[in-house]
Amino acid sequence: MVSNSYFTPSPIVRSKSSMNILSSMNNKYNETSRGSIQTWPCNIQLSRYQSLDHPSNYYNYARKCIYPRHSETMWNLVNKAAMQNASRERAEAEELRLQSWQKIQQVNRQTKNRQTEVTNKLRERVEEINHWKNELKTEIHLNEEEQERLKTNIQLLNCNKEYIKKPLEIAEECLANREQRQGIDEVKDIVERALSKEVQIVNKGIDLINKLIDKADIQLKLLRSTQHDLQKDASDKEHAYKIDDHLFSLCNSSTNIALYDGIEYNDNTQSIPTSWMKYTQENLIRSQNQRSASENLREKIDSGLRSIIGNVHGQFCYSE
Repeated sequence: MVSNSYFTPSPIVRSKSSMNILSSMNNKYNETSRGSIQTWPCNIQLSRYQSLDHPSNYYNYARKCIYPRHSETMWNLVNKAAMQNASRERAEAEELRLQSWQKIQQVNRQTKNRQTEVTNKLRERVEEINHWKNELKTEIHLNEEEQERLKTNIQLLNCNKEYIKKPLEIAEECLANREQRQGIDEVKDIVERALSKEVQIVNKGIDLINKLIDKADIQLKLLRSTQHDLQKDASDKEHAYKIDDHLFSLCNSSTNIALYDGIEYNDNTQSIPTSWMKYTQENLIRSQNQRSASENLREKIDSGLRSIIGNVHGQFCYSE
């Protein structure tokens, strides 16, 4: 290189096309993008980066080539926008994380409150089931005792029926023997009338005992029927009690807990609390009524037996 000489730019740079294609393209792009706005996620609005898409051409004297270069102003603007965008996104992420945490806490509180409410209702339900279960067991015990008493009365009726058959056989034997009288001795005297009266009283007593036995058998069947209903209801109560008592003991750390999708839409209920309680009350009332009827029947049996035995014994003594 000659001293005092200057660097002569490349002819390519100094010469320009007569058509000025690049200049017309840049002008066209600038006109098109001048009113365009680039909106970032952080709501920072910048001019559309036409310089990024179509940077200005600069001649590199060291390499003697043209290279695209962005302006320092645009570089600073983009970096500033990126920093602001990152800061805004961090703030939004922190706000989202805070909202998520608050939502989680809210859901946890609602879940805990709901669990407490359901636990209290389960406790009440378990106590209610246990109460009616005990009532049913008590009534079943009373029903069984009444059945045993009635069976004892039935046995007593059968024994008394066999007992009064002996005087009947004696009276009939006496009447049969008196039929062997002959002639004028065939008198319808006071003895024959007493024996006939005794036979009538005994037969009437036996008929009454048979009716009482039939009534007692029917009443015993009714007691057994109510007992069966009580036992079925008590068995259902026991099963429900075990289920609800197990559910009442569950907690978040319990084992063998699983999710059952759609179980809340499965409704196999056959009653409501009112009808459920009414059903048990009706069973108890029906059993109490049958026990009361059985007690009245036993009183009739006792009074009937005393009357029959008294009449038979009195007539037997009169016949003697």
